[in-house]
Amino acid sequence: MSRVRASGGQVRALALCGLTAMLLAGCGAHRAVSPDLRSKAQASKKANYSAWVSACFPGWEQTDMRIAQNTKLPVPTQELMGSEYGPRLVLGNIAVWLGDPADTPLQAKALLGGFVVRGLDAAGPQGTIHAQRDPSGSGGQIYIQEMGLTPSQQRLLAGAGLPVPKGPVTIEVPLPQFPQGAGVTVKDALQALLTEPGQTPRGGTLYSLQTPEPQPTQYISYLGPVQPAEQLTPPTIGEPACTAGPGWFLGQAGGLLEPMPVFMAMHSNGVTYGFAPGQFMVDSDHAGYDQIYWYREPSITVPSP
Repeated sequence: MSRVRASGGQVRALALCGLTAMLLAGCGAHRAVSPDLRSKAQASKKANYSAWVSACFPGWEQTDMRIAQNTKLPVPTQELMGSEYGPRLVLGNIAVWLGDPADTPLQAKALLGGFVVRGLDAAGPQGTIHAQRDPSGSGGQIYIQEMGLTPSQQRLLAGAGLPVPKGPVTIEVPLPQFPQGAGVTVKDALQALLTEPGQTPRGGTLYSLQTPEPQPTQYISYLGPVQPAEQLTPPTIGEPACTAGPGWFLGQAGGLLEPMPVFMAMHSNGVTYGFAPGQFMVDSDHAGYDQIYWYREPSITVPSP
């Protein structure tokens, strides 16, 4: 109900409401709210929201939000760009992606012949493979992590009319049904991917590393600038989501693009931001691409695992 001054026509209409208007205090009636009552209501809303924020975000995360908000950019920033390249570039050519001859049998044992398997990780001459189960649910991911593209991989991308990135790359392949039970290894995960029933050959997202030039002067998402501390004040419409807790996002470590632990502070419309030791991260997952920014901010701290 909008709060406007009643016109003469409205006054006449109110007079016709009779007893119903008296009983229901309505029929188009407008009630003025005194400044004192309005300020008390606003203070109550603010107090309630503060309690809600305290319940949703632990104190350290609220502090990190303010630190990120008050950090003057630019700071050293890395960008990971992921493009969803489709099935023709993953299972149909998985031997090429693992550095094997193209005619290698599509069996985990054969494909991992040049790798040393240690649990959910495998290391080979070209890079590593990492299998990861989702924290909740039955699925997971397989990451094929390369120090750089081989000539065969470059030809594969170029032949598909796709850009050929320089530097380290990682392919993230979703695995809807991750092997269950104790002692599961990357070999089991790869075999599950190869023999997944009822699925078309699965595609993946190819990530490459970029150093944005010039360095960003504001936090960037596909929805526009990100303001970390906006979660600490009442929103204009609705309410933001509570913290999503710990998760994983790709970042650079040891020359490879690897899944890194992140405490997520917000998740909305494909935009996630979160915190890692000395880092603030913004992820934009939108319509065929995924863009991850890592901002180096030494004052950011997170709890020990």
